[in-house]
Amino acid sequence: TSLTTTQELYALFKQAKQDPTFENSPVPGMFALKEKAKRKAWEEKKDLSSEEAQQQYVAKMEGLKANPEYKWSESNAPVKVGNE
Repeated sequence: TSLTTTQELYALFKQAKQDPTFENSPVPGMFALKEKAKRKAWEEKKDLSSEEAQQQYVAKMEGLKANPEYKWSESNAPVKVGNE
């Protein structure tokens, strides 16, 4: 199955974080179509280690930043929030 860019990034983020793990995450209800699609995307990445998912997420983001179609600029980059 081919994932959209957004689905792939979501799945990699969830697998990298693993809180909860895929197996311990709640299963969406029958009519929660958006949540079911997100879970299905995550399921495709569930066999990756946390480190592998992190590496793939960063590589995907770097690829998007290099693609002019996505119009990345440092002015719209995420900013740090809080005192972390």
